[in-house]
Amino acid sequence: MGGTRQLTPLVTLSLQAGPQFSTDGSAGAYANASLSYEYKVADRLVRASVAYVHSEGFVVGQAGPTTTDTFSSSIAFSPSRSLLVSVGTTTSRFSAGTSSSISSTTTYGATANASYQIFSWLTARTSYSFSYQEQSAGHIPHNVVLVGLDISYPFRFDR
Repeated sequence: MGGTRQLTPLVTLSLQAGPQFSTDGSAGAYANASLSYEYKVADRLVRASVAYVHSEGFVVGQAGPTTTDTFSSSIAFSPSRSLLVSVGTTTSRFSAGTSSSISSTTTYGATANASYQIFSWLTARTSYSFSYQEQSAGHIPHNVVLVGLDISYPFRFDR
């Protein structure tokens, strides 16, 4: 159950909560909350957002169900009409186990993205993401750089 409410012309709040059922018949809690704020800087629209998600599921390599809590934030803006730039952060904590043996893993991440519309049908994209995973078996840094072109063609399905 949930909903989205525009609190002011610039602020939007979204909330979702309810049970989450797994294939073994157990039920857990699910919650998702986000808040976004739009404002202008030098006549350019900027969108900032924060979010929290709590869920239960399974993680490869861990026995039993895992509880996940994720906090994220992002900011996006268009310095020019064809260019969109965004940056973001995320923190996730994965907990699994029984009352006698609980294991947890924490990840931290940062992202930077840019896209530039070359033509109406061609967009260039690039992104960089860094994540750092803390766990009992050691720490794992991870870097990913992506570069790509998106080619699109408008289709009409009403004829």
